[in-house]
Amino acid sequence: MMNSNITDIYGLTPSQEGIYAQYFQNTDTKTYQLLCLCKINKDADLEILESSVEMLSVRHPVLKTAFTVLKSTGAIKQVILQNRKPKFAIVSSDENFSQDLLDKIVEEEAERPLDLQKNSLFRVIVVDFCDERYMVMHTHHIILDGWCLPVLINDLQRYYAELINKSIEEVTDEINKEVSSQTSYAQYATWIKNQDKNEVLEYWGNLLEDYNVAHIYDREKKDNIKNEDVVIYNTLLSEEMSQQIEQFARKSRVSPNTVFECAFGIAMQKYSNCEDVVFDKIISGRGIPLKNIDNTVGLFINTVPVRLKSDGNSTFADVLKETQDQTINANKNGILPLTEVYKQTNLDAKSVDALFIFENYFVGDASDIEKGPLSPKLVSFTEQTEFNLTVTISKEKSGYKIKTAYARDAYTESEVARFIKGYISVFESSLDETKLIKDISVLTESEKEIVLKAFNNTQVEYPRDKCIHELFEEQVER
Repeated sequence: MMNSNITDIYGLTPSQEGIYAQYFQNTDTKTYQLLCLCKINKDADLEILESSVEMLSVRHPVLKTAFTVLKSTGAIKQVILQNRKPKFAIVSSDENFSQDLLDKIVEEEAERPLDLQKNSLFRVIVVDFCDERYMVMHTHHIILDGWCLPVLINDLQRYYAELINKSIEEVTDEINKEVSSQTSYAQYATWIKNQDKNEVLEYWGNLLEDYNVAHIYDREKKDNIKNEDVVIYNTLLSEEMSQQIEQFARKSRVSPNTVFECAFGIAMQKYSNCEDVVFDKIISGRGIPLKNIDNTVGLFINTVPVRLKSDGNSTFADVLKETQDQTINANKNGILPLTEVYKQTNLDAKSVDALFIFENYFVGDASDIEKGPLSPKLVSFTEQTEFNLTVTISKEKSGYKIKTAYARDAYTESEVARFIKGYISVFESSLDETKLIKDISVLTESEKEIVLKAFNNTQVEYPRDKCIHELFEEQVER
């Protein structure tokens, strides 16, 4: 008989299995923890906010998840606990806003490991200054992904507004009606279990067949990368360049995501001096035939390999088409953990050291959220990866932002800066479908100037009154 506190129990998805295996090896690890920092209305009622957070766990049962190992079979299961509530805490300061203090509180929260078996995997901490107020959402990647955070913020704002005038019981009844018509994560877990695993493995095995590892700057991947070892390097593309990329994407009938990904692969080819490269990327995992899956909270995104090959006759259009074709196939076959995918080849997942992310999270109307009574405004979102180099593209109001997270013991800032400048140079020289890959340069205009003029300036002064053999004899005597 099922424990009365357990409302559902089901197996792990393949991606969850991979995360759980790594967690089991080191239960104190901070890897796969997600922190979302928002600024909220200083006048917000904190009691209503706490109730709104609890409503989130009613609407999205995965926030009540715990993981357990069945004694009878040894199988790992995730259970939904009826009485499990999100952890809600308030940290008050008698001072005005201090960035240093806020950073310290967030860092301290990040150091609190989330126990997958014993404690709540969804924590909300309000940081209350005299003049400003912030909210930290702290959760684990094994129960949800970054795509879910805007959904949670949307719902939190909605429940807060409703609880101003309605009782908890009324709002709960409305939420239960929503839940009954929504695809659950348990249904997704069942769907993915019924997919043909062998067919998926065959696709990845064929894609990665006979690949030899190539690294940017010929650097081996570092293991056990910690938060304090990661450095962030940000670059903002100009509005003009951003518009050119979008226009080129429309003309080529692909998404901007595909253009950025293709250019990233070409930059890797140039900086590894290899025409055949593999890097990993994040896919949303939501292109599946389940109802309202965009609004379901859970772990759907996955990491998959991308392989880009070119030769002397390959054009940008050729590589762009290959990137697009792989994206379509990745969305169809991206249901297994990366480690299992790489087991089909002579590669180790740890040998691929670069990760590409294009953020296209579902967010709804941000202006409506910020005008509401809670008025949450996203300040930062932190998720740790295990790659030497992670390049994340996001759309800002003034243009595309390139956020580069790199391991300080793998690369120097100057090396990362040079790679990103080269990445941008690919756009500047390749937004032409007929352009040959071999003719695409990763040198900036200033670097080209140095190569053409400084490196080729071989003029030197020497005595005009002596013959060459006399100068040579003098040099030998020295």
